[in-house]
Amino acid sequence: MAAVWLSLLSIYMPVLLLGCDTRAYYDDLDIQMATFRHNAKSTVESLPVAPQIVRSNYTALTMRSPFLRPADAVGRDQLSNTVALAPDQGRSREPLEFFNYSVLSMVGTLSSGQQMWALIDDGEGGIHRVAVGSYIGRNYGEITRIDKQQLHVLETVPNDNGGWVYRQRLLIIVED
Repeated sequence: MAAVWLSLLSIYMPVLLLGCDTRAYYDDLDIQMATFRHNAKSTVESLPVAPQIVRSNYTALTMRSPFLRPADAVGRDQLSNTVALAPDQGRSREPLEFFNYSVLSMVGTLSSGQQMWALIDDGEGGIHRVAVGSYIGRNYGEITRIDKQQLHVLETVPNDNGGWVYRQRLLIIVED
């Protein structure tokens, strides 16, 4: 039986394959592709020239941040007219001098006899113990007095004339 099927398949297979000749159906497509190839551009347009970038130096690094209150604002920060000596910039910085004054908050005090310390939250989850004479904030702020409810700081800030002046600040305890 298999021999019969094989002989029938060998007879009808060439007939079936002749019916699959599709060259006549694609004549219009071949003509269209030949037209496209003939009209194809041989050159590619060049890219436009990029404009020259003018470089400039950012000079506002030494200026006050726009998110902080101005030094001459009325309130807890008072700028004195007292000319100050330039701060010792060669001194090693204390840990709280790497934080902006605006993120620091006083959260408590400790005392032993006449000695009093303030507890300062650095805004990043750290609590620091400071005493009179410690430095705090980025403007060379020296702690001058610690009370139970507030911390007195004397900062040395640059003035408009290239010199330095003192600015007094208060850090008041935060009550939850």
